[in-house]
Amino acid sequence: MQSRRKFLLGSGSAGITALASPALAIGNFDLNIIRQRTNETFQGDVMRQGLFKKRIDGAALKRLNQLMRDLRADVVHDMDLDLIDLIGRIQRHIPDRPLMITSAYRTKATNNAIRGSSRGSLHMDGKALDIRVPGFSTRKLRKIARAESDGGVGWYPRRDFIHVDTGPNRDWRR
Repeated sequence: MQSRRKFLLGSGSAGITALASPALAIGNFDLNIIRQRTNETFQGDVMRQGLFKKRIDGAALKRLNQLMRDLRADVVHDMDLDLIDLIGRIQRHIPDRPLMITSAYRTKATNNAIRGSSRGSLHMDGKALDIRVPGFSTRKLRKIARAESDGGVGWYPRRDFIHVDTGPNRDWRR
């Protein structure tokens, strides 16, 4: 099954037509995010899709990177713009509810301290997030994420969150 992004950016004239159509352009969204442990919030947009290029709001991106910092080490890292675009696309499906970030960027030391974390975790590169939506099924959230993502989607039903990343396409459940 082809992802929406691959379809829109696909080869041939159909992909070019879809990209040039403002109604179908990806990247225009308002994020509504809460950081679970700190209750910090972010509301607004970070990037806007023009006809041929994304415009990045540097101040908004800086605030979002701060919110997604490693909380244990208090270290800020630049988050992957494709990941931010992904969570924006996910949020479009549930615009009336905030996405709650349970884990974002991690330093190597923080990642090693978390039981069960992968040694090569994409959290350490700013390319992964663990999210939930309060009052919304993680089963449904996982289905939305899989439909929107070309990367990894992990489902943790007992812990009530999903993992999304911009790495290779893969799925798992724990």
